[in-house]
Amino acid sequence: MANPTNPFADLGKMLEGFKLPGVDMSALMKARQDDMAALMEANKATYAAMQAMAAKQADMFKDAMQEMQASAQGAMASAGKLDPAAAMAKAKASGEKTLADMQELAQMAQKAQSEALAVFNQRAAEGMKAFKDMGKK
Repeated sequence: MANPTNPFADLGKMLEGFKLPGVDMSALMKARQDDMAALMEANKATYAAMQAMAAKQADMFKDAMQEMQASAQGAMASAGKLDPAAAMAKAKASGEKTLADMQELAQMAQKAQSEALAVFNQRAAEGMKAFKDMGKK
């Protein structure tokens, strides 16, 4: 029966039956387990970043809706007394806020990608070192 906490247990036992000269099967299996652990760590970081981005987008949408509602109420209250300069200033401020929010989302995405890539790079370096060490034995 497969071990749900360690999917490599049965595979490791099976591969240990194949004795290849110069190949340490337990070290090979350990390296693959480390690869999967790194992948899981990167996935967790990516998932957390996606949740943060979704929350930020929801906040942006809520703020935009509140601003549109306030603008509509202001327009109705000042019917016939529209100030074009004030309307332009408000539109400019709204556009700048939207741009700043978009930049923040882009930075969040870039940070998440950098963190995931760092996990993969670290694991690749560890894998190369382990591979070199196996060759020395």
